[in-house]
Amino acid sequence: MCERLVKRGDRVLDVGANIGYFTLLLARLVGPDGEVFSFEPDPEHFSLLTRSVALNGFGQVRAFNEAAGAGPAALKLYRSEVNSGMHRLYASVVCSAEYVTVPVCRIDAKITGPVDFIKLDIEGYEWFALRGMDAMVRNSPNVALLMEFSPLSMWEAGYSPLEVLSLLEAWGMNLHRNVDGAWRSCSLPALRAALERLPQTELLALIADSRGKSFEAILQASQSLLRRHNYPYPMFENILLIRRPLDPNPA
Repeated sequence: MCERLVKRGDRVLDVGANIGYFTLLLARLVGPDGEVFSFEPDPEHFSLLTRSVALNGFGQVRAFNEAAGAGPAALKLYRSEVNSGMHRLYASVVCSAEYVTVPVCRIDAKITGPVDFIKLDIEGYEWFALRGMDAMVRNSPNVALLMEFSPLSMWEAGYSPLEVLSLLEAWGMNLHRNVDGAWRSCSLPALRAALERLPQTELLALIADSRGKSFEAILQASQSLLRRHNYPYPMFENILLIRRPLDPNPA
C-alpha cells in the first residue's frame, strides 16, 4: 500500500517508526526531492533508526526522538517483554513495570504545510497523536492515513475508539480495510455500529483481569469476547483512511 500511494517528491510521516523499516521504505519512495518525518520515542530504537538512515544516505529524512501526542509532555514509555514493537505510553497488561521517560510533542508544532501520507502505529495511543496533528491533516487535501486500529488497546489507553472514528469522520476520510489480501472500501458507520455493540464495562473488566497473564492468554480471552458480541473485524488490523479516490485496479 505504501508503494501504491507514495510517489516521488511527497511529504510523508512515519509515526511510531521503531527501528526504521517504514522510514527507509518511504525515503526510497519519495526520493531526494521528498521529505520523511520520522517519530520514535524509544532511545534504543531511535539509535538504530538514525544509523540506518545515515548508512543509506537518506538526507530527506528528519528523525525526532519523541512520541506524538496531543501536546508537549514527558511520559513513561513502558516496555513490553514480549515484543519490542509493543512498548506503550501507558501502563499496560502487555508491558512490564520497566519504563523510560520520553518527550512527547504535538506534530502540528513540528510540521508546517500539507502532507501526502501518514503511517501511524503507536499501540493504542493513536487518539492523542491524531489530535496533535489535526491542523496539519485538515490542511492536507490529498492525505492518506495508514494506521493500526486496535479497539482494546485504545480502551486500555483510557479513551474510546468511537472518539477516533468521530475525528476521522470530521476529517472527511473514507475507510478501506484489507480483506483477504485486497484493500476494499468499507463503511465507517458500520465499524461504529460494531463498536457500539461491545459492552465497555465488560471490556474494562477483561483488561483488569488480564494483568499478570501471558500474552497468548490475553489474546485468547480478548478474541473470545469480541466473537461473543459479534464484532466482525480483527482485534488488531491496519486500516487505510483516504480522501482521494483509491484506484481499484493499480498497475
